[in-house]
Amino acid sequence: MRISTQARPDTDPSGEFVRRTLEAQILQSLQELMSVEICDPDTQADRALPEDIELEVENLIAGNSSTLRVMWKRKLGQHRLWSNTRSLEVDCGPVFQGAGFQKLAFDSVEALRSQARKIWARPDPQCAADFLCLQAAERVFRMTPGSMLEADRLLARAYEIAPRGLYAAWRGFLRMMQVVEMHPVDFQQTADEATDFARHAMEDEAQNSYVCALAASVLLILEDSPHCSAQIAQDAVAINPANPLAWDALSTAAIYNGQPDKAHSYATRAQRIGGAGVTKPWLDMACCLTSVVTHNYPLAKEYARSSHILCPDFRPPLRYLLALAAHEGDQREGERFYDKLRVQEPNFCFERLVKDRDYPMAAFRKSGLSLDPRFF
Repeated sequence: MRISTQARPDTDPSGEFVRRTLEAQILQSLQELMSVEICDPDTQADRALPEDIELEVENLIAGNSSTLRVMWKRKLGQHRLWSNTRSLEVDCGPVFQGAGFQKLAFDSVEALRSQARKIWARPDPQCAADFLCLQAAERVFRMTPGSMLEADRLLARAYEIAPRGLYAAWRGFLRMMQVVEMHPVDFQQTADEATDFARHAMEDEAQNSYVCALAASVLLILEDSPHCSAQIAQDAVAINPANPLAWDALSTAAIYNGQPDKAHSYATRAQRIGGAGVTKPWLDMACCLTSVVTHNYPLAKEYARSSHILCPDFRPPLRYLLALAAHEGDQREGERFYDKLRVQEPNFCFERLVKDRDYPMAAFRKSGLSLDPRFF
């Protein structure tokens, strides 16, 4: 895929800096997620192909807000594929450091990835591999055992076509989820494979923020390495602050490092940036966890309910909704989530949730919340 940029320079130097920063973040994310060639707009003009794409970013300053407009167009014919205009407040620091700015960059990339599947009916091998990875990521966040297996098959095919650390990172991440979600797999073998994939991915694409974010999550959960994970997640955020999974990984590491307020700040930023796409159930659940460790239980319940509604087969929301119902002494509500969780985990018992330190309820344990194991 070839991408060129069409400059609409801002006469104000600070406005032009904001425009160029947004443009750079969009192109950074694209290069991390897809195999794209960034072309000089002048040299490409005489040899444009029908599938070539042009990015146009414009910034208009008005008072205390920055109005940013992003547009994707076909190079030939200038057919508009997608555009979005947003006004961002700049009262509390530089606009380019805000979550709204990073969300616009993220949304712009997701819009092009969605359009790309319609444009390239017969993609080249590398684009085909990228599309397989995109399909796999969508299936990962459906959270079911079947969708995880299907995602792994898609990623294996992608890697055969064009080996990339990104594909290996996703394979490690989904295995970590299989272990945490207690899917019917060999836990030790799956955990070993997950860490192998994560390490290989880091060796291959250490400057890819998505690789770093996915690997950080794997190493934190399966290797119990919160400080190492935090360092890798910090690198991911520094490389690409428009990557919600980077903020999510940093948030989880902060929970394990005893920094609940920072964890919640990072989680809410991740949710604001990427909380409108396929990752929303995952990011909502991350905000539930950080709300638990900051003792905001009503907010934790709201986030857990949202995650559960969007992804009924995702087990962590059920676990925390059950724990929160027990904390409130709501027997009826607790029984409802207990029964749902038993469908997912036939051997589940409430005493295990409360007492078993190997059961995946780390945020609950770190919050210091005390529950009566005889509640059920």
